[in-house]
Amino acid sequence: MKYSIIIFLSLIIQSCTTVESYSEIVTGNTLIVKKSLVIPADQARVTIQYGKVASVTEIELYHPRCWFISRVIKNEAQVINAGEFRIAKVRETYESVQRTTGFPFAGLSFSSSSSPTADEYFTEMDIVSNTQSNINRLICSHWEDPYDAKYLTLKQINIALGELAEIVTR
Repeated sequence: MKYSIIIFLSLIIQSCTTVESYSEIVTGNTLIVKKSLVIPADQARVTIQYGKVASVTEIELYHPRCWFISRVIKNEAQVINAGEFRIAKVRETYESVQRTTGFPFAGLSFSSSSSPTADEYFTEMDIVSNTQSNINRLICSHWEDPYDAKYLTLKQINIALGELAEIVTR
């Protein structure tokens, strides 16, 4: 009887933390950059949402967005040229996030809740190019209600990339 209760409780806990994965992206797929992108000087990434380059203040957190990552930070802007990248590895991860509310005091802000207000779901892809070795990762993410957990689909990622880039499955 004791073991039955333990198994039952384990199944309940597991069902509450299950995250649906729809990833059709696998090692060997191709990322096609259709238009040149620019990583600003002194930064390591450029963010894309709705098919446009977006700044931190323009991002809508609950909507899909992607960013290209450079393995180095340079004093001058880095150009990601149009071309193909091979997807070498795919990982799906998530983090609990919480918006803070209230007023800032001495650099601190206070939260009105002790539970997460959302989870951020990441699809991380290591990418490889023979001609652009500094560009090594594409990460796509969005915030999601913890009780409706889903990773981004290939379609959602391609919509976020828009006319700038596309992941092609083969």
